[in-house]
Amino acid sequence: MHRAKIINHAIRPEAKIQKEIRAFLELRGWYVRVLHGNIFQTGMPDLFICRRSLGWRFVEVKQPVKYIFTESQCDSFPKFAANDVGIWILTAAIEQQYNLLFKPANWWAAFHPEKMRSAKGPPRMAPEAKGPEAEIQRSIIRALESDGWFVKVIHCDVYQVGMPDIFACKRGAGIRWIEVKNPKGYRFTGGQYETFPRLASEGVGVWILTSDSEIKKLSGPPNWHEFMYEK
Repeated sequence: MHRAKIINHAIRPEAKIQKEIRAFLELRGWYVRVLHGNIFQTGMPDLFICRRSLGWRFVEVKQPVKYIFTESQCDSFPKFAANDVGIWILTAAIEQQYNLLFKPANWWAAFHPEKMRSAKGPPRMAPEAKGPEAEIQRSIIRALESDGWFVKVIHCDVYQVGMPDIFACKRGAGIRWIEVKNPKGYRFTGGQYETFPRLASEGVGVWILTSDSEIKKLSGPPNWHEFMYEK
């Protein structure tokens, strides 16, 4: 089995800031999940945060002055915005920065040409997953993209354990966290048993899909509990 190379966050320039911001947010009741952790998880913001009374946010952590956006972020962030998904840039664990979360998304204000890094080589492609569930996931992604959804696959590692397989967003339809399961036989991981209910408790749903013909279910209520608890 191919294992994704895990990025050591402790050596990244923003590592200390991110750790402080995570603690700052958690003390204020936010559920915080790291979305960057391996070489295949590209173009996603650093954090997904949610709190039932306040909604959800994507947060990108940057140094106050010396920062860059990756090639993948330069491609993905405008696509998120085009589908009504905001990204908030935070640079410190202080009240002034925290208050930015209650104002319009501010990623664009930091998006200057001199802060955009060009790729040094071809993009790293995740190894093609094998098996029936992988085939189902690929067909679901094709169906979503054909229906106008912007899709990012979550390549889970120790930082993202328990998160659903797919994040999808579409202007006018909102966001969806999607878990793909094989209808002929499936199971949930320990991390999913912890994460899915916690996301739900903060007002963020998870949709289970078992075929590409089921994307219409995304217009209905989250159904993760039907698979996890009502078999």
